[in-house]
Amino acid sequence: MKHYRGSFALLIAAMLYGLFGVFARIVGNELAVFYQSWTRNVLILCLIIPWIVVKRRWKPVAGNDMLWYAIRALVAIILMSCTFTAFNAVNIGTVYILSYATSTLAGFCIGTIFLKERLTQNKIYALGLSLMGLMLLYGFSLDADEIWFYILANVAGVLLAIWNLLSKKFSGSYSNEQIVSMDCIFCVIFGVCASLLTHEAMPSVSLSAAWITNALQGIISIATGILIVYGFKYIEAQKGSLILLTEPVFGALFAFLILGEGMQVAALIGGGLIIVSAVVSTIIHPETSSHDIISEKIPS
Repeated sequence: MKHYRGSFALLIAAMLYGLFGVFARIVGNELAVFYQSWTRNVLILCLIIPWIVVKRRWKPVAGNDMLWYAIRALVAIILMSCTFTAFNAVNIGTVYILSYATSTLAGFCIGTIFLKERLTQNKIYALGLSLMGLMLLYGFSLDADEIWFYILANVAGVLLAIWNLLSKKFSGSYSNEQIVSMDCIFCVIFGVCASLLTHEAMPSVSLSAAWITNALQGIISIATGILIVYGFKYIEAQKGSLILLTEPVFGALFAFLILGEGMQVAALIGGGLIIVSAVVSTIIHPETSSHDIISEKIPS
């Protein structure tokens, strides 16, 4: 049962993540990349720390874990910067294809090599189906003049897989809320340093669309952070990567509903294939019990 709850948690996280491409377009260049990141994380800390204190969800952090928390936060900062830059420079669909195809493949590699997960025939079929669906969902074309932005999207995909799976280092030792807050603390530290080093503009907080969107993304990030930690606590890295591949489906849907971007028949078919692959990876022949997943750790 926990296996299915973990799958549902990742599916909800993917749906919420689907809003981030729209958020990036709304914020645009009004807020600098690192500035918007650390201010958003300050908001998250203001919201989540009181809850942790009241519910006593905090425990002392071991020295070695502190280093891994810092690494995960640094990955998050670089990931966010790459994704935001790519979303605002090239077609949203192209960024989704490159980043999520890379992320899914990286998740499979990490699961197979480092976590010793079995690469079954069922998973290979689901992977092929989902990648085919991703291509149909957005179509695919590259412009040589935008090659660096495509590389950023690929880098973001690898970092996304690493960030997701690093949660396995902590999920059995700390509360979900503490993991999210530790992420935010280090993201604020790294973000402020990056803002100062790059001499970013730091406009005052206002009720502009960009600031409201940044705040909304922060609130949603609390939910996605907790859902990712909870989901990967009970789901294999490979299966979790396939479930998260539904994010581009939700991203296309939100782009259609909010930004008015069109959706073609091929996109609907592609979205259907991705959803089918996620269902297949979750329901058919779960090879590993929830107990096995909880004990699964990233090597130190």
